[in-house]
Amino acid sequence: MRALLLIALAAAAWAAWHWSRFPGKWDHAFSARYASDRASLVTGRRGLREVNKEATRAENSARKRAGAEEAKYRQDIQELENEIAVLLRPGLGSHVKGPIGDLTLYEHAVKKTGESPVDIPLAGLTATFRSDPTYMIDLTLPSSRTHRTKYPRAVNRGTRRRRSSLQSS
Repeated sequence: MRALLLIALAAAAWAAWHWSRFPGKWDHAFSARYASDRASLVTGRRGLREVNKEATRAENSARKRAGAEEAKYRQDIQELENEIAVLLRPGLGSHVKGPIGDLTLYEHAVKKTGESPVDIPLAGLTATFRSDPTYMIDLTLPSSRTHRTKYPRAVNRGTRRRRSSLQSS
């Protein structure tokens, strides 16, 4: 009895499913007269499913490529921003000369030590040397701010001896 009930339920479920696939009247879904129409509808639906699957694959592939290109674009932008930041703030650079008094010369800046230590960028910097009554260097930025520091007077002892020996003769 249970088996018969299960068979009846399975047949009813199949009939409902079949009827939902071919809506309309009962004979449109089950009559032999419409079998060729149902077959062409099944073939068309199968083709449509294949076209939809291919379109989904193509869309997913295009999304992946677009995502990869966007990530590459963002990476390129970040690299360029980093390069700009380095150019705008080059730091001291490599050591060139010094220290001479409180000043040390680097590739991109002058480092001043002493009472008010500061790193002074070389871009647009002007230096004025003064020797009255002490030896001073005025380092003036493009903004007109001036940093003043003393520097030692270098004396070449060999030159001094020669001068004194020339004067005595």
